[in-house]
Amino acid sequence: MPPKQESGTNTASQNSPSNPKASTDSPPPTNYRIVKDGWGDRPNFQLSFGLRMTPEDIEEGNRILDGFREDIMEERDEAKKNSSWGGGGAAGKAEWEK
Repeated sequence: MPPKQESGTNTASQNSPSNPKASTDSPPPTNYRIVKDGWGDRPNFQLSFGLRMTPEDIEEGNRILDGFREDIMEERDEAKKNSSWGGGGAAGKAEWEK
C-alpha cells in the first residue's frame, strides 16, 4: 500500500483512498490520487521503486499503481461487508452465530 501522508487540515485527504471512512461506493482512485496522497508527485513515486522517468519505467510504475488500486478496492469491499454485518466485531459475530 502507498505510504500514508500526515496532513493537518487538508480536506482532500479526508476523501483519499487510504482513508477508511471514504465511501465504499466511490469510484476507484486515479493514478494521480494514489501518487499524490502517498508520495506527493510522480517523480518521488518512481524513485521510491527504483524507477526512472522513462516510458518503460513509467509503464512499470503504472502496473504497480494498478496493484495498489486493486488492494484499495478490496479493502473498500471488506469495509462494506463488515459494515453490513452491523459493524463486525465480537458482538456482531456472536449475534450471527445464534
